Amino acid sequence: MKKVFLLLCISMFLSVKGQEFYYGINSKIPIDTTDMVLVVNANYNVDSFVAKHNATIVSSDNLFTTVKYSGKKVYGGNVFPVYKTKGGGLLRFTDDILFYPQKPELLDSIKESFPIEILSENEYYVRARVINSTYNALHVANRIYESGWVTYSHPSFIVEIEFDI
Repeated sequence: MKKVFLLLCISMFLSVKGQEFYYGINSKIPIDTTDMVLVVNANYNVDSFVAKHNATIVSSDNLFTTVKYSGKKVYGGNVFPVYKTKGGGLLRFTDDILFYPQKPELLDSIKESFPIEILSENEYYVRARVINSTYNALHVANRIYESGWVTYSHPSFIVEIEFDI
């Protein structure tokens, strides 16, 4: 089991650069990177991040602040990448993942094989958090799906909804 975990960790670290994606209903859905990051207000000093990285605040609410900056990508802990859909919508996520095991007994294998902790379970999904800031939720969720042990696996996306009334 340790060899399997090591191999999974190495494959996550060496993931292919270029087109990013997430899995949706048995297909890869392409997404593009942006120069924006998502900062979690509750756990991180946004003003410090803005000053240190010469960033500009794009939007903010009670939970998240989206900032734009240039320079070296800073992810992990409380700072997460933002992606764009084909239609130009922004997909943001933190370190939470939603997945559904094909069989209940596979949950133990998933917990042992990936850097996650289980936060909650119900009849529709298991919610987990990535516990190693070396990996982001998108890559871990993709590797969990690729294991074949789950029906679906994806980050818990945060998407702004615009109403056209």
